[in-house]
Amino acid sequence: MFEYCRLYVGQHQSLERLLSELLRFEYRRVDEVLSPGDVAVHGGNLDLFPGTFESPLRVEFDAARVISIRSFNPKTFETLDRHTMVVVLPRRVHAKVAAEIPFEASIDLKKGDAIVHLEHGIGRFLGRVTLPGKEGEDAQENMVLEYAGNDRLYVPLTQLHLVQKYMGFGSGKPALHTLGGTAWARAKAKAFAGAWSYANSLLELQAKRLAVRGFGFPKDHEWQSQFEAAFPFRETPDQLRTTNEVKQDMEQARRLGAEYLVKPVRYADLLELVERYCRRFER
Repeated sequence: MFEYCRLYVGQHQSLERLLSELLRFEYRRVDEVLSPGDVAVHGGNLDLFPGTFESPLRVEFDAARVISIRSFNPKTFETLDRHTMVVVLPRRVHAKVAAEIPFEASIDLKKGDAIVHLEHGIGRFLGRVTLPGKEGEDAQENMVLEYAGNDRLYVPLTQLHLVQKYMGFGSGKPALHTLGGTAWARAKAKAFAGAWSYANSLLELQAKRLAVRGFGFPKDHEWQSQFEAAFPFRETPDQLRTTNEVKQDMEQARRLGAEYLVKPVRYADLLELVERYCRRFER
């Protein structure tokens, strides 16, 4: 059976371990990923160019967890697409994906599941089939996808990255799109317009915040340090980093948004902590 590496958002995976795996897959470590088989590290991000993708991927990490996977333009770094899961193959088998690879397991698919094809929209996974290749080419394994009107689309496993399992809200099954129809194109255009409008509104809001002078808080007082020292739990490195970043923002004379991360605690624990802190200064 061929080896492969599965990556998905939320996966517990370290950058160093993934890099080691890719180097074992005969990827080349470079400064910038420009060709299939390239891999590069930039801070907490790992860029790679799988041979089965038309553009490189950027895998973003938070500590030892994958938080984002996206395709990007290597010249402009513009995000082209976002992925919930991808399958990476060794360079030596990029050009030929064997039927032995359990791709259904790698993308969590079973017969009858709804899927989303990047170019054709929502369909239904029916299984896979071997189809004869063109003259001079070997037979090729294909995913069989059903669309409205019982139309079928055969997707070679080399295009596996174009297909994702449909993740919707509720238990209802989504309506299937029509092959060659316009509904999917309209849905993508509407989503893009909505995302663009939302991003534009955020930019306008941030510009207004920067234009208005806010209140700059003083640096930590001794009492603040004592209060933090009384906290009964040990913070994680991410929590400490976030706390410091929020403090730095609050010390600037500009208005802030609600971009804070809050560690959930029980109300009773919070009351106990405040009471303990107050008692220390009553003595």
